[in-house]
Amino acid sequence: MMKLLKQLLSIYLFIAVKTATDNDFNNDYNTYTKIRHHSNRGIIDTMRYDVQLIPLINVEDFYDRNIYGRFVSYINDQLEKNFIYYGESTIFFKVKIKTNSIRLNALNMEIEEDATQVIFSSDGINDIIYTPIMQLHDIESETIILYFIDNFVPSYSYRLIIKFVSIITNNTAGFFQMSYINETGGNVNMIAVIDLRVPGAHLAFPCWDQSDFKTNFTISIKFNENYIALSNIPNVEKITDDDIVFTYFNSTDNTSPYIIAFILSDLERVSDENFEQRFIDMWCRPNVVEQLEYALNIAKNISLANLNYDFFAVHSLLDLIVIPDFQDNIMESFRLYFL
Repeated sequence: MMKLLKQLLSIYLFIAVKTATDNDFNNDYNTYTKIRHHSNRGIIDTMRYDVQLIPLINVEDFYDRNIYGRFVSYINDQLEKNFIYYGESTIFFKVKIKTNSIRLNALNMEIEEDATQVIFSSDGINDIIYTPIMQLHDIESETIILYFIDNFVPSYSYRLIIKFVSIITNNTAGFFQMSYINETGGNVNMIAVIDLRVPGAHLAFPCWDQSDFKTNFTISIKFNENYIALSNIPNVEKITDDDIVFTYFNSTDNTSPYIIAFILSDLERVSDENFEQRFIDMWCRPNVVEQLEYALNIAKNISLANLNYDFFAVHSLLDLIVIPDFQDNIMESFRLYFL
């Protein structure tokens, strides 16, 4: 309990410092700049990303006919050792100069090459579809290169569609997993995290992944109803179909992917909605709810005179996810904090 309270105090101190430094990028991106500049980001203007992600967490998820049949060899190879997720990325873009190639960042992904296409519509009704004549994966530069017969022309708007599968890793970047033992049933429960901080974005979906890369993102996640989805982006719509939940999140406005994060878990929420200055929700295992309620009661009475409440007026609630034996003392991603 004392350790948790100390971590809560560390969170408050961290937030107070962070309010003065939110516009700064993590210097870690310098390590990856050389690799990422292998993309042709310099001649591309991205207007929006529409990204749909479907974690295949339960065994039966692997045999969804709409996914399994298209990636059968990859899924069979990964089935025994990794969780997998499926993704669809639609990138709206323009080119600055004529080009017949697109080179963007991606790593450890199986691309459905037959589904890759660029669509142009001059009148909003009749689509012109461009399919690549060649698709290459450059592991060293962490890029995929698409070659086309025709050139893309400046001032025209295009959309690139890429469908893919990838693994949910044990690392702490991109789309990764953590686990804990549920003391009630003795089962190992998984927590899936999407953290796009450097160097995470191109580990989660194909993109132009560079330090100055900012655009609009619209992200949706499809998952089993036994889980809840948290993000530092507010969700705008949630649709349940049988035991599957579709959660659609608000579009971001000219945002770097480095501050975007999501978590899927079966953790329980601890909060005090009657607290006038409520700005924290905690999420934990069922068997520690009572302890967190006690910690929250103490935390809300701590003097926060030096904390800038304007930060919370703009950025709303913080979500604190309490995970046993978590390696990092505090990991944050703009409103999501892992203890």
